[in-house]
Amino acid sequence: MKAALFLLIATAAAQNQTGGLKGVVVDSVSRQPVKKATVTLMPVWNPAFNQSPNSQQNQGPRAAVTDAGGSFAFENLPIGQFQITVQQTNYPQAPPSSAVEIKPGEIAGPVTVELIPGAVISGHIVDEDGDPLNGCGVLPHPAAHLERGVPMRGRPSSNADGEYRISGIPSGKYIVSVNCYQPVFEPRPFSAGPDPPPARAYRAEFYPSATDAKSAEVMDLAPGVEKSGVDFQMKPVPVTQVRGTFAGDVWRGYENLLLQLMDVNETGPGRFSGGSSVDSSKGTFEFKKVFPGSYLLIGFSQGDPAGRIGVAQRLEVKDQPVETVLEWRRAMDISGTVEVENHTNQPVAMNQIRIQLAPDNATGLPFSQAPVQDDGSFTVKSVLPAQWRVHAQGPVFLKSAWMGTDEIAGQLLDLTAGTAAPLRIVVSDNTATIQGTGPANRQIVMEHVEGQAVSDRIAGIDNNGHYTFSGLAPGNYRLMVGDAFDDRTPDAAKEITVQEGETATVDFKN
Repeated sequence: MKAALFLLIATAAAQNQTGGLKGVVVDSVSRQPVKKATVTLMPVWNPAFNQSPNSQQNQGPRAAVTDAGGSFAFENLPIGQFQITVQQTNYPQAPPSSAVEIKPGEIAGPVTVELIPGAVISGHIVDEDGDPLNGCGVLPHPAAHLERGVPMRGRPSSNADGEYRISGIPSGKYIVSVNCYQPVFEPRPFSAGPDPPPARAYRAEFYPSATDAKSAEVMDLAPGVEKSGVDFQMKPVPVTQVRGTFAGDVWRGYENLLLQLMDVNETGPGRFSGGSSVDSSKGTFEFKKVFPGSYLLIGFSQGDPAGRIGVAQRLEVKDQPVETVLEWRRAMDISGTVEVENHTNQPVAMNQIRIQLAPDNATGLPFSQAPVQDDGSFTVKSVLPAQWRVHAQGPVFLKSAWMGTDEIAGQLLDLTAGTAAPLRIVVSDNTATIQGTGPANRQIVMEHVEGQAVSDRIAGIDNNGHYTFSGLAPGNYRLMVGDAFDDRTPDAAKEITVQEGETATVDFKN
């Protein structure tokens, strides 16, 4: 009898330690319910509830799907706080909402979650004669970050009538580009033999009829709004070819060589010339459609990093085919030492520092990095011949870097010759801090702009509305609330410059 009574009491106690949640998902513009939306609850550990990371609350997320009325419900949730995230195929992904508290024996809510509908762009694509072009790729690009993609729905390419329609674009400011890979009509001789290489092609264009991103129109796309009439008439321009051979024997035996041409004066779409053909048995290559310009020809083998080879060569392309010889070089090990300028009472442990080489100009080369040993030495393995940016990761920032007796200007390390002297890197622990306030349980996205290189960091805003970025190098930073960054609305950003050892404050509205 006592055992049964104890079991009954224990069961009741367990039930009292759970709660529930109910709510509805609606369209933020039409206010209509959204069905078939996946609602996910992510547990948030909160010391106020005297819970540990091993508690029941931290056993993973819970999910439910909304019904025809947009409603959802959860039962038997452990007490604590949860963030709500909602996804639906017809909407851009929404950022997590503010945390909701689950109390024992209670049903929280009803909560209303709003999904912001995506914008739509549509139009026609025709050739120089006004005839429809099929299969042209149309893409919106964040006006502030052309190199970044945009989640969207719908067809990004034109159909047989030259029509296209792209939906589900997160609201924000964009430019729109089009790429048409179809061959331009050119009369062919009736003589036997293969067709000659193309003499004209369609270059990437920006709306409206702009040849570069700087001249493009910036569209401000509002939620749920369709901007029609984003039309393109493609005009062919002259192209030529880049071809060549491989020198030496380093390349022999490799079947996975990748070559790409990067326009050094271009950003965003159209920067890389594709369509290279590589014959690894003969040691030859060819780019059949290259627009005039200044290029960096980059090549590297894929697969095992220990056996990588690479090549980097500048090329000037005008109106005639370019013939060149590529000398592939083996990846090299770069050794060096790290010195720490200590400005605090706590010395920095060397094993907290990593040296990283990041490819310059977003060339697609794999990153290389290495830990620093207790004696300050390091060796970065299998570094390809290219241009690299030197970074120090850890509770320090890179103050200066030297290759042999030469200082590395702008932290740009040029290894295109395939040789390198030992590195000497000086770091400092006199880092800066940026802190502030913002909407509770959201995120702050921070960009550190160093020349052309941009690195991002994300910090969570706690329940009290506070966030902190620590261990920062001195320099210029741009901060945005997470969803503002996702929507690519740079008007919502705040910029600040910090000095060594400085603590700066940047507040956002709650």
